[in-house]
Amino acid sequence: MITDTKNVETASSANIELANSIHSITVPKTQSPDKIITINTNNPDLSNKQIQITIEEDANATILISHQAATTNYSPKQISISVKKNATAKIYETILFGSAESKTEILLQEDSASANHVNIFLGSTQEKIVVETKMLHTANETKGNMLCRAVLMGGAKANFQAEISIPSNLKNIDSHQNMKCLTIGDKAKCDALPILDVSSDSVSCSHGAAIGRIEDEPLTYLQSRGISESKARAMLLKGFLMQELKNLPEETRNKISNQIDLKLCAGDSNE
Repeated sequence: MITDTKNVETASSANIELANSIHSITVPKTQSPDKIITINTNNPDLSNKQIQITIEEDANATILISHQAATTNYSPKQISISVKKNATAKIYETILFGSAESKTEILLQEDSASANHVNIFLGSTQEKIVVETKMLHTANETKGNMLCRAVLMGGAKANFQAEISIPSNLKNIDSHQNMKCLTIGDKAKCDALPILDVSSDSVSCSHGAAIGRIEDEPLTYLQSRGISESKARAMLLKGFLMQELKNLPEETRNKISNQIDLKLCAGDSNE
């Protein structure tokens, strides 16, 4: 848990209204640094609820979403994030322990809104992971970026879907999506479906998905330096997952790094 409470809100406190089946969080413009919102979906207060986050005009927010499987199914139905005029959202989602499902919708609602979404997931043994992300542009000069980095070990299975939607009446849109997954072993499997639903001609867009294995050259190099194969592989996998998290607060980044170490160690012992 992040300790900088001046700029942290969680999904069980601080400016959250519970209306029927919706948790609502609003981030206004402030003079302080980016507001940090942390959400742990393994929270009974969020069971079968929809989380709605609104980033108001000229506001900036960093949203940290942790999906952790548990013996109880507490996951929310969906997380929806609306970004208003000149506002910026930086969204980081992680699935590091157990089978889990993530459904996130990002709405760039007003002119010059921008969002950067990073999704990191790590599966092992027989875990099943489902990730669905949508980036919806509904205003001019909006910018969106979606990145996903995944590692699957053992018999882990994952379904990944990312969609960018841009209607015909919009201009000067910049939106990109990229997914990369590394599979370890013959039983790990990832199905990826990147979607571009673009009707406007005034756009710069791209999408792609790549599924593969660790390259032999860096693995061989590390082993030539006296590092065991299992440790070298863990180092490469961790670096692959962590490279998109360098802008996170140090404490949060270190916590995720330690969680990845634990999972990679456990996954290696189970192979």
